[in-house]
Amino acid sequence: MTHALSLPILADAKTNPLGLPGSLGPLLHPHPVGYAVIDLETTGTKPSTDRIVAFAIILLDPTGAKTETFHGLVDPECPIPPDATDVHGITDEMVATAQPFRAQAEAIRRLLDGRAVIAYNASFDIPLLTHELTRAGIPFEPLSQGCALHAVQVAYPLAPAGHKLVDAAPLLGLNPPDDAHDAYSDATVAAEITASLIREGVDPIATVFDAAMFFWLRAQISDQLATRNQIRRLFAIARHEHNLLDETEERVDRDKLLALAREVAPSIESLEELTRREIQAVYDLIEVMGPARSECGATLIERLAERRGKGARRDGERVWPELPRWAVPRFSSGS
Repeated sequence: MTHALSLPILADAKTNPLGLPGSLGPLLHPHPVGYAVIDLETTGTKPSTDRIVAFAIILLDPTGAKTETFHGLVDPECPIPPDATDVHGITDEMVATAQPFRAQAEAIRRLLDGRAVIAYNASFDIPLLTHELTRAGIPFEPLSQGCALHAVQVAYPLAPAGHKLVDAAPLLGLNPPDDAHDAYSDATVAAEITASLIREGVDPIATVFDAAMFFWLRAQISDQLATRNQIRRLFAIARHEHNLLDETEERVDRDKLLALAREVAPSIESLEELTRREIQAVYDLIEVMGPARSECGATLIERLAERRGKGARRDGERVWPELPRWAVPRFSSGS
């Protein structure tokens, strides 16, 4: 190899007998103030520039019981792009009489103070909310936060329908949102997921998500063709390998890369014929951590097969896997 990386393998099978791509932590100390489960609808997906057009905040006590609910429309003080309206259905006319976020910011901060903040897709909602609060002159950073999506992905990595909220709810024995991409409906279901974690002794803020291992596992059950972005990524990582470059060493030699891919899929005539499972196998031939990830992933697949539902459905009467006391993941590195 011509390069070296040091990456965590969070799903090490020796520390994870359930076959999870990451870890779920036991709820040893419930959050004393409780939890604030949030969902936002926005003008776009960039926290630094996009604005909130609707919000919902559902407060839970330390046991997961709902105590209060707050939700409403927000005037973003800018036009709502048509693409955003296509997603959530909120128009400029609908927010014309709503208060701007800055007029509601202090009240929202008081709701969040001291609580663990949970969102279904925390990497989207929480940065956008904190940016809006900062823009309103009220800097805020949650003391702790959790992502319900990651908890579902870790617990059920092979769920056939995927992990969108509308698909995750039935997987957990819950009703899906009444109106997908409605802040109140989505926050309600996210709060029910959070409450189910608490009831079964799983900490809503202690999920460790190993994205590389998760996507490796998902690839093993997919015979769909690789996406354009996955093909681009193949070329990007191949640039680090001297034996895959052309004679000038300025670019990847497609023929050399195709020859390597045929070690995985002998009958293909072009890289575009690779399936998602096959292209992941090619990644594993090239990337530094590929062999270790592949070996670990194969063990996790075996462990998942031993679970009820094979990692696709809940285990018996429990929604969340019953956790042994090894909850702290072990890190391995390679070069």
